[in-house]
Amino acid sequence: MSTASAVSPAPTNTEQSRKRFYRPELDLLRFLAFLLVFAHHAISDFFPNHSILTDIGKACGSGLQLFFLLSSYLITELLLQEREKTGSIHLRAFFIRRALRIWPLYFCFIGLSLLISKTTHFTIFTTRQFLFYLLLAGNWWTVFHSFIPTVIGPLWSISVEEQYYIVWPLIGRTGARRGLWAACILFLILSTATLIFLGHSFAPRYAVWANSFVEFQYFAVGAILALILHNRTLSLPTHLRPVLLIVACVLLYIAQWRFHIVSDRGVGATALVLGYGLFTFGVILLFLGFLQARVPEAAKPFIYLGKISYGLYVFHDLSIRLIDRAAIRYSGDVFATLKCFAALAVSMVLAMLSYRFLELPFLHLKKRFTFIPSRVD
Repeated sequence: MSTASAVSPAPTNTEQSRKRFYRPELDLLRFLAFLLVFAHHAISDFFPNHSILTDIGKACGSGLQLFFLLSSYLITELLLQEREKTGSIHLRAFFIRRALRIWPLYFCFIGLSLLISKTTHFTIFTTRQFLFYLLLAGNWWTVFHSFIPTVIGPLWSISVEEQYYIVWPLIGRTGARRGLWAACILFLILSTATLIFLGHSFAPRYAVWANSFVEFQYFAVGAILALILHNRTLSLPTHLRPVLLIVACVLLYIAQWRFHIVSDRGVGATALVLGYGLFTFGVILLFLGFLQARVPEAAKPFIYLGKISYGLYVFHDLSIRLIDRAAIRYSGDVFATLKCFAALAVSMVLAMLSYRFLELPFLHLKKRFTFIPSRVD
């Protein structure tokens, strides 16, 4: 089947509803991933002098890797289903879907940031930094220059995801399952070799944390899970799921407490490999603890928050900084806790507005290029 035919008439609503792939528990997991990332930055800003909280906050950085794993699992599963349904993976339709989902909010946010930088005394972006982010290479700016200490800083991760989205469907189309397996193994080997190389030179955290070759291990693991679990049911006893989540939290904490992989100082090769290994096992257990779990009716608000987690991620650092600046006169643990909740609330409001008025119209367009519907918006 040609790529051009991939974007011809979409299936009817009846066909879509019969063949829809949607797992609401993974939207809950998305919201958890956001909360981890939010805690990672909020604890650093609001509780800078608490040693135990600091380690917990740094371990919460694993929320980003959880996003990567989850994204790869879903993309791979949908590509496998599309190939089974249509006999091919339709590259043009895939790239259009990804652009409609990611680009509107992303480019609006970085464009507005550049405009503010050029027209006010607030410097969010330099022109050179903007060009890296515009070309979806923001993570490589970070690798070579350090994190950008403004609200735009966390968006380097969007570049990593977009780089993965360029490569993965090409591999899936040409190599099918064998090609995907081979690519996953190659990514894991390449990631380990990169960690060893960076560890031997005691590279700073930003050179490791934002490196595509390092982070691709989480995309590889997500894809492996999709390949293994495709068309299978994960039958886990209900009482085992909390155990998996607890063990995951312990592994993530040990990765930071013992191996300091999220510390600002350089870490040796052995510590990097072992620490990232624990991070990987931790996020796998978090994923398995949620996958195919029964979702209670009371969880619907959190499912919605998972659905808008992209906006939550984009706006969370801005919200933290706004609240910190607005309440700069207030200090102490009680006020720090209140600031955290206020920043979380602001993030939610901004994400809801963004989803309703900016993202949703593009998501409706995205349906025209969709073969395996995944969610009712």
